[in-house]
Amino acid sequence: MQNDQDLLAKNTELEHSFRILMQQKAELQALLEAVPFAVFITGFDYSFQFCNQNTFSLLGYEPVLSDKDFIDNQIFGNHIEEWKIQYVNVLANNVSNFEMTLVNKDNHLIDVSVHSHKAIYESKSCSVNYLRDISIQKAIERDLKNEQKKTNLIIDSIPAMVFIKDKENRFCRVNKAFEEQTGLKNENIIHKSGFDLAKEKVLGSDDWADDNEVIETGIAKRNIIEPLLTDKHRWFLTDKIPYKNIDGEVIGIIGFSTDISERMHAEEELLRSEKMFRLLFETAPDGIILSSLDGKILSTNKAIENLLGYSSDEIRNLTNSDITPRNWQNTELETVNDALQNSENVRSFEKEYLRKDKIAIPALVTIWIIYNEDGTPIQLGTYVKDLSIEKKAAELEKSLFQKEKEQLEKDLDSKNRELNLKITKLIEVNALVRGVISDLELILKKDPKEKNMEIKLVINELMNHTNDDLWKQMELTFGQIHQSFYVKIYKLFPNLTRNEKRLCAFLKMNLSTKDISSITHQTIRSIEVARARLRIKMKLKRSDSLTKFFSQI
Repeated sequence: MQNDQDLLAKNTELEHSFRILMQQKAELQALLEAVPFAVFITGFDYSFQFCNQNTFSLLGYEPVLSDKDFIDNQIFGNHIEEWKIQYVNVLANNVSNFEMTLVNKDNHLIDVSVHSHKAIYESKSCSVNYLRDISIQKAIERDLKNEQKKTNLIIDSIPAMVFIKDKENRFCRVNKAFEEQTGLKNENIIHKSGFDLAKEKVLGSDDWADDNEVIETGIAKRNIIEPLLTDKHRWFLTDKIPYKNIDGEVIGIIGFSTDISERMHAEEELLRSEKMFRLLFETAPDGIILSSLDGKILSTNKAIENLLGYSSDEIRNLTNSDITPRNWQNTELETVNDALQNSENVRSFEKEYLRKDKIAIPALVTIWIIYNEDGTPIQLGTYVKDLSIEKKAAELEKSLFQKEKEQLEKDLDSKNRELNLKITKLIEVNALVRGVISDLELILKKDPKEKNMEIKLVINELMNHTNDDLWKQMELTFGQIHQSFYVKIYKLFPNLTRNEKRLCAFLKMNLSTKDISSITHQTIRSIEVARARLRIKMKLKRSDSLTKFFSQI
């Protein structure tokens, strides 16, 4: 009897416990039904134990299929391998998460996140799984990624370097052009500061100073000329604008940089060329004037300023007409206009300039027309060479030449008089000699034979030697006066004898046949024969005057 009572009490207790358990299960299921997302409970052997209404609703089904079929077919299905990993993680860590894509009743894809937690359900170890629809989130993420791809594509297609930096000077994003120009990849730059990338400390400091100014003021800074962080020899033109979040707060800067290295090098080369031109311009020994086409003086060098006595400021307030004498102004203007009309670049002519003290200075002027790239004349260049010294030298040379000419004429006249005197003397001496000879010949007829022999010897000696000294003196004087005569005669008639050359000299001196006969102690007939032979050698006609012929040599 007691045993029956004990058994009944135990049954009653068990029934009470079972009712409590069932109530708790009902309460748990009610609680799980109230959860606003899908929940289902499974054993670690994939056996289904519970599934709330939201799980069916998630996939668009009514709860008419068996839970097991639903779970197997819709949730596990092709994702069994992912669930295996999930359960391993749950058993090891009590909790695990992953994402998967399900297919709803209408064959639409649903992205869900799965959160599994280890628990005890109906006295068994199980996995409570929560499914949350993240399709909208995933769609937004995909749209965001697509937009980011489009943005990246646009940014990467920009030929200029584009970079984004935060307020700590750290790079957040760079484009392809930046990678190509610096040789640094985007993934290797992100989160590194400009100080880390700069080859030299000063480059990083200058770059950050510009960034910081934009961040602090919120105002873009444009047309910054700066060297590349990684190469100080390459130059870029950079614009930096504030980088703001959706609330309008400045969180960094966005930079755009264009390579201007070639332009900078060209400008440096141009600057060097300009410096060289200016050096040549200023140190040129002759004057240079650059003026407008209407004659306004634009620039001058030291040489022309010193030549005309003006300062650089004074002369630049003048025109070409102001420094040109009135009688030269039309000539210069006509020369310039003619050069312009005939598209000529250079013209040279002589003119005069007026110094500040109004003294005229002779000059050789070379003008050239300066054209721009399209061939339009824009300026006039003038190169001025001072001819004052040359003119004075020419006048002095002319004066000296005139004096020398006058002196030579005097010397020549003196020599001619001397020569004529010697000829006259020679004629007189010869006449005297002939008289003496004539007298001696008369004596010969009267004196004894012995005396005759002695007198004969005197006559011969007198005839053989008296004329030689006089002739030598005469020939020497002739050679001094007519230095090139014998050279020209020899060149024209190389076969002339010594006596024929002497005859040429006599004819050059315009001596008559009688005078030549007196000098040479030859008969007039002999002289005439000699003249005839000379005419034949020289191939002259009888009508040709020998005296006139030799006067031209």
